[in-house]
Amino acid sequence: MHQLGRSSRNVYDRATFLRDGHGHITASVSPSHRGGKTVIVVADFAPHITAAQIGDYARQLKNTCGCGGTVRERTIEFQGDQPGKIHAFLEAAGFRVDGV
Repeated sequence: MHQLGRSSRNVYDRATFLRDGHGHITASVSPSHRGGKTVIVVADFAPHITAAQIGDYARQLKNTCGCGGTVRERTIEFQGDQPGKIHAFLEAAGFRVDGV
C-alpha cells in the first residue's frame, strides 16, 4: 500500500513531488565554525514538509553523494563539496533551489 508521497520501495516518487510542489529551499556553502571543512547547508523547507521527510531526503542525499551529514532543526548539513549533485537531486525531487 502506498503512503503519501512514497512508492512501494520506500523511495519518494518524483511525479508526486512535482505534482505537489514542495516550494523553494536554500542551499549554501558554509566553511565557518567547522575547522575549515566545507559544509553544504540546505534550509528553508516549507512547513508542510515533515521532519521525517527531511530526514529521508538527508539519507537519500548522503547515499547519492557518498558523504556524511546530519539534520538539525529542519536544516540538513552535508560534509564535502558536492553542490552540483545536491542541487540536481533536490530539483529532481520537486524543489526550487536557491543558491549553490
